[in-house]
Amino acid sequence: MADAFIKRGGSGGDGSDECTVTADCVVAGKSYIGADTDDEVGIGRLIDHDNYTNAISLGYEPHSQRIFTRIPVGAYRKLTVVNYPEIWSKIADINNAIGLTAAKVLAGQNVGNISGTATNDATATDGYVYSGKTYYGQGTRRTGTMTVSSVVSFSVAAYSTSQVLCTWKNPAKGPYGGVIIRYKTGSYPTSVTDGTLGYQGVGTSYALNGTSTTYISGLKAGTAYNFRIWMYCNTSVGTIYSGYKEIIGSPTARSMQTFTASGTFTVPNNVRSIDIFVVGAGGGGHSRSGTGNYSNYYASGGGGGYTSTKKAYNVTPGQQFPIVVGICPKTTSTGGESSFGSIVTAAGGKTGGTCANHRAADGADGGSGGAATHHHGQITTPGKDGSSGGDVAPYEYDENTHSATGGIGQGRTTRAFAESNGTLYSNGGYFNWGAVAPANNTGHGGFGTSNHNGATIGGSGVVIVRWGY
Repeated sequence: MADAFIKRGGSGGDGSDECTVTADCVVAGKSYIGADTDDEVGIGRLIDHDNYTNAISLGYEPHSQRIFTRIPVGAYRKLTVVNYPEIWSKIADINNAIGLTAAKVLAGQNVGNISGTATNDATATDGYVYSGKTYYGQGTRRTGTMTVSSVVSFSVAAYSTSQVLCTWKNPAKGPYGGVIIRYKTGSYPTSVTDGTLGYQGVGTSYALNGTSTTYISGLKAGTAYNFRIWMYCNTSVGTIYSGYKEIIGSPTARSMQTFTASGTFTVPNNVRSIDIFVVGAGGGGHSRSGTGNYSNYYASGGGGGYTSTKKAYNVTPGQQFPIVVGICPKTTSTGGESSFGSIVTAAGGKTGGTCANHRAADGADGGSGGAATHHHGQITTPGKDGSSGGDVAPYEYDENTHSATGGIGQGRTTRAFAESNGTLYSNGGYFNWGAVAPANNTGHGGFGTSNHNGATIGGSGVVIVRWGY
């Protein structure tokens, strides 16, 4: 019989030094020999979770459209009835992670225990939402196409010497809040901030397809202006504008009608304001025959008396006004009155003064009569611009010289609308030896003539009407 000895240690088995497992890798309650047991038996610490385990939290990644479930550390070996362990998440946590709210769920529907409040009966369409902006309608995300339409038509007509009438037609569809009209000389306004603002508002009509008007005042007579019009709409994102319309050519420039004889003035189309200028006829010259060397005396007539101007008188197209143009019907006569209806009246100039002891009597109203003079005196001067007839320095026939001063005239100009280079109307009659007098009712001052004895008539009056700018 032999004896056997078992050697302690040696290379007969591996120890914990060759192991990598540690207690946190072994299910709790299970024994093991591992890297952390020094060849002794250790007990695992890894939690062995139940078959149903709640998630710790959720995460959402929009760009990948994924939800992340965060779970407790441990082992998941226990199976449910479907043979899998399960991780539970609360619906509220899921809704919160993906941002689901009642406003995103249709009314009457329930998603994830959220009752919807969103409706699908929105009345807005793309055309009612500002171009480029997005909105939700009919259950989808949409992009607006709304723009402001321009006016259908636009015109500008002269209304008075400093005013125009603007007319436009609204578009057939909205939105719009009103119009902006701007004007400029030399070129058209390039934008709603260029040039001069003439008007901003709704005009006289806000209706779709409605025709609207406005007046622009403060314009300078005789100047050509260029007008453009924009429609605008005030929105929550600011004011938006349509494209522009512009007038074709400048509005009608100033027009004028001159009456040198009585007649009727008819207000032209589109004219609602006029300027009126009226001059009475000049007074006739006066002479007197005597005896001896001092037998004849002459006095020039007063200028067209009491001129009058009325600016910006309101009228309506087609309205008619009677026109009276005064004349000097005969020598030694006061000039006739001129008038524009019952609106403006101008008296005539007075006749030349009559002689009494070689002296002239003063004229009264309007341009006064001129002075009396010896018949061999120099040419006398007619009254003009509403002034008196002129005096003369007589030629010395003998030691006796005779002249007298004429009366004081009104001093109002007979040049139309006080324009310095305008025509001089209604001179008084005067004596110009051998000259030929122009015809009466020509609108110019009369230039009377005398061959030794005689007298002259004054120039006719005038009525002038102008409109436009």
